[in-house]
Amino acid sequence: MAGETESALMGVMNLILGRLSTLLERKDARLKGVHRQIAFLRDELRSMTTALEMLSELEEASPQVKEWMSQLRELSYDVEDCIEIFIHHLGRVDTVAC
Repeated sequence: MAGETESALMGVMNLILGRLSTLLERKDARLKGVHRQIAFLRDELRSMTTALEMLSELEEASPQVKEWMSQLRELSYDVEDCIEIFIHHLGRVDTVAC
């Protein structure tokens, strides 16, 4: 079942996981209050990615699985946008603080 849609989704999910991991590595006092939430989000997305990898190995997915994957794809794009906005605001505050 591993097609273009699944490959694109896996790419976005891995990108998101990388950005969340990068945020967690930052030693920024402003992230102290959200560090736990970022870690929780990263861990949940890892679980979803693992499930997605397992489902992509199926020969034929059920309609329910196809719908879940479609919803996950839309969610992943929304999450990516939110993370980009968050990182942008962090960078902007860094610039203003200098």
